Amino acid sequence: MKRMKIKSREKNMASLQDVGIPDAGVGILHPAMANRWRVLLGSKKRLTMQAVRCEADMLHSEVTIFIEQPAAMAQDMLNDIRDLARGDFDFRLQLMDGNDTAIGEICGFAKLTGHNFALDYALSGVAVHVLKLHYTPSAM
Repeated sequence: MKRMKIKSREKNMASLQDVGIPDAGVGILHPAMANRWRVLLGSKKRLTMQAVRCEADMLHSEVTIFIEQPAAMAQDMLNDIRDLARGDFDFRLQLMDGNDTAIGEICGFAKLTGHNFALDYALSGVAVHVLKLHYTPSAM
């Protein structure tokens, strides 16, 4: 019986620097996380603290922000929203790195174009203000 000889080729193990798409680049970009963000609406920090969801229509420069109504300070929350409705205000939607550092942002001046607040005995969910904004992007 004749034995076969197996040839092995030594090959270097690939590293992250070797991974990529031809003609596009080398490496892998870390994605921005959908749960790491904050929205700043003028100086209304209470609204920033209670914002739980944000949707942006990037083509039309429109943003919808969902803000939970705290059990206390109901009138203060309404006053903050009413202040925003009086005119244009500074707007920033910041992508965060998990700490206090913004890694990207959409910013400009915004105008409140809608405010919905619904209560329903049939639902046991949290009361939420839905704010609709139109913003003019700032020059970067």
